[in-house]
Order: sequence, then C-alpha cells, then structure tokens
Amino acid sequence: MAIDHINTQRKILADAAISLSILEEALSNTENRLRDYINAGGINNISRSEYEILTQKRITLTSGQQHQFDYSFFKMNLLDKTAIAMGVYLKETTSQYLDKLNKAFR
Repeated sequence: MAIDHINTQRKILADAAISLSILEEALSNTENRLRDYINAGGINNISRSEYEILTQKRITLTSGQQHQFDYSFFKMNLLDKTAIAMGVYLKETTSQYLDKLNKAFR
C-alpha cells in the first residue's frame, strides 16, 4: 500500500514537473516575442531593463530559486515512467527517489 502511494505521489509530481516545463517554455517564447518591442517607442514600448527583469523573474520562478526548491527533482525518466505505468515496483529507483526527496526537504 505504501508503494502504491509513493508511486501515485511520483506520478502527480512528475505531471506537475511536465506542466511547469510547458509553462517555462511558453513564458520563454513570450519573452522572445517581446524582444521586438524593446525600445520600439509608442504605446507598445518596453525598456531593456523591464525585459531583463521579466526574464530574471521567470528564471527564478520556474527553476525553483524563488522558493528555494529544485523543481527539476520531480522530473521522471523513461524507465520510471514505464515501471509505474506497468505497476512494477523498482526498489532501486524508489529508494533513489526517497533519498532525493529526503535531501530536498532538509
């Protein structure tokens, strides 16, 4: 039962990591589109400093620096995804996950 709960937790957190990477990519693409408006003048003008602040804030938020937590920890590799999807218990990867989780919360 504990293994099922750990695997469920890993699935949920891996899905969240995927969603976060999608958000990170979308924000990065938006920043690239904003480059055309840097010091362009007029109503759609954005200054270089405003652009840099937006970029820095996106990086600190999506990398976990803002919350002092490394979100990349929750990304799951193909072996883990396959094992969890098939309901197979992999002792080594689960213990590695728990060790990393323990380090993350210290």
